[in-house]
Amino acid sequence: HLYQSIGARAIRSYTRLNDTLLLAFTISREGVLQVESIEQDSLVRVELPHMEQWIMESIDSLPDVTPAYKRGIPVHTQFTLPIVLRTEGQ
Repeated sequence: HLYQSIGARAIRSYTRLNDTLLLAFTISREGVLQVESIEQDSLVRVELPHMEQWIMESIDSLPDVTPAYKRGIPVHTQFTLPIVLRTEGQ
């Protein structure tokens, strides 16, 4: 979902980028998804200043999530999702 949402945008960069962002998030026992952090290189931040906003918009458009279960009991779970960025530059 994230790759499709971000990929649908006409993203332009002045320099060639080949980097990985790290999206850290949790899903609570109640199924509430919360972004803890988005780690990105300073060059990505300069070249794509709206990337964090685009990621948050994509997450907000996700369908409802359900918590993980351990022995039949819903549990709080932490995830780190790598987001690979590759641009050709202009």
